[in-house]
Formats: sequence, C-alpha cells, structure tokens
Amino acid sequence: MFKRSFVVFAFIGLLTFMLCACSPQLDWRTVTSTQAQYSALFPAKPEHLERHLVYQDQDILQVLDAVKIDDAIFSISTIELKKDQASLEDGILESSKNALSQQADLVKDASLIKEASYQTADHQRFAVKDYYFEVKMPNHSQFMRSRWIVRRTPAGEVFIYQVSVLLQNVKSGTVEQMLSQEQYATFFEEFHPL
Repeated sequence: MFKRSFVVFAFIGLLTFMLCACSPQLDWRTVTSTQAQYSALFPAKPEHLERHLVYQDQDILQVLDAVKIDDAIFSISTIELKKDQASLEDGILESSKNALSQQADLVKDASLIKEASYQTADHQRFAVKDYYFEVKMPNHSQFMRSRWIVRRTPAGEVFIYQVSVLLQNVKSGTVEQMLSQEQYATFFEEFHPL
C-alpha cells in the first residue's frame, strides 16, 4: 500500500511540473524549510505539496518541494516520522528506494550507485549513495539521480529525504554524465539537513 501511494504521489507531483507551459530561467535561491528541517539551493521558487500516507496503520506526513526548469525537475521529498514512529524508518526507506525501480521501466545496465557525501547545516560531512536511473520512453530517455538521507533529531524524530533531479526528453549521453553537470551537482551539494 505504501509503495503504491509513494509512487503515485511522486509521479503526480512530477507530472504537475511537467505540464507547466513555460519555465523560468535559472534563478538560484536558498530555500529553508523549517517544517522539513532542511536548507537547499533551488534553481527557482519551488512548489510545495504535502499529503498524509498510511504505512502499517500509521499516519505519515510526506512533503514535496519541486520546481521544473525546461526539461529538468528538481525535487526534495521529505517523510517525517514522529518519535513513536521511528521504528518504521528502515521499512519506509527500503520501500521508497524499491518503489521507483519496481514501477518504472528502468534500463538495468544504465542504473548505477555511486559513493558521495553530504554536509549538514553545522558543517558535518556524512557518506551517502547516489542512485542513477535511466527510464526508456518511446522516442527518448529520462534520466534520474536520487539521494536518500536520513536525519534523526535529538527529540527522536526521523526525517527521510529524497533529493532528486529528473531529466526528460534526453536524446544522447549517459545518465551519470548528464546528471553530474554543474547545475545538477550544485543542487545535490547545496542540500543541508538542519
């Protein structure tokens, strides 16, 4: 149930941004979300969506901040777990990672996982993995890079972040090559949990 809801929410959010008739020029700005407890550099003002999901009979808040620039969608999804829901962390994280690969028509030999790192707002650096996917479409490909980060607060809450960039209408290049370009790398590098 959660896998399907997560995928449907993610794709509905992405479709909303795909249907925008025009896209703004790059206008980088720092966005601080006190609700989702992160700071990020977005290439324009992001749209904000939120919904409640049910996972193992628990009400889970999911927030999506995203912006579409030309053929690229920059997004940050946040799942917030209260202290008494913290034990759900592993299951939700695994479901989130598996949902995309199980639902999308991925090109398996184009998918890869690379070691990376992120920095918190107080300048602590942690290891993380970046996932690169290629989704085959009839006349082109879509490339996606995603990074999952888990932040545990001193109060016992857990925030699960999925930082992603989706490139649409890709005609050539490799997923790693395209999504390592400066404007996409900057989006990943400038995401900082608070």
